[in-house]
Amino acid sequence: KENYTTVDLSSAVKNDKQKALFDEMMKKAAEPIPRFHFECRNVRHMKNGPTLPEDIRALGQLPVNLSRKPVVVPFGGSFEVEIGENTDKIHLIGMTSMPKAYPIDGVFGEKMGEIVAKYADGSETVTSLRNGYEITTACAWYGPSRINPVASEAPRAIKFINDMDREHFVANLYSLAADNTKKVEKITLRTTAEGYNLLLYGVTF
Repeated sequence: KENYTTVDLSSAVKNDKQKALFDEMMKKAAEPIPRFHFECRNVRHMKNGPTLPEDIRALGQLPVNLSRKPVVVPFGGSFEVEIGENTDKIHLIGMTSMPKAYPIDGVFGEKMGEIVAKYADGSETVTSLRNGYEITTACAWYGPSRINPVASEAPRAIKFINDMDREHFVANLYSLAADNTKKVEKITLRTTAEGYNLLLYGVTF
């Protein structure tokens, strides 16, 4: 554990902009998608959204300082995470979208965002985030049914429940490969496809 560095995102999620983005995402998630909608369940509304119910240590041995609410990166938006060290992997927990993403909505395999890693020597690498590969929906319950969102390149890290009848959520783990022969200054997460909101709870490397 002493070989890992964890990034605290809690201050980022507390600013007014992030609060507004979270509220806007929840408003959008309340709009029914016809094939997932039962009229008899109109009275059910999400109250908490994908907010972690308690302090969770993901994956047992991986030290992660998780924020209760995720950072929300909306369409056209970006979020920077300072790294400042040499590392071969940057682990990101969240890597979901709400409500749009596999298997609820969007084209499987379409690019919905990217991660740009900037190195101290000025070089950059760009990694695409694809629907169903690196990203799934955050929802493990949608409309009348439980669903099982699984990303082929980002295994599930957490499943949590805020309401047994409505609010089941997941968070995934994506490990971004980096060149450990040079310092990573920062990574920037971007959402480039309309309707997606990229969610991030924690980063460790």
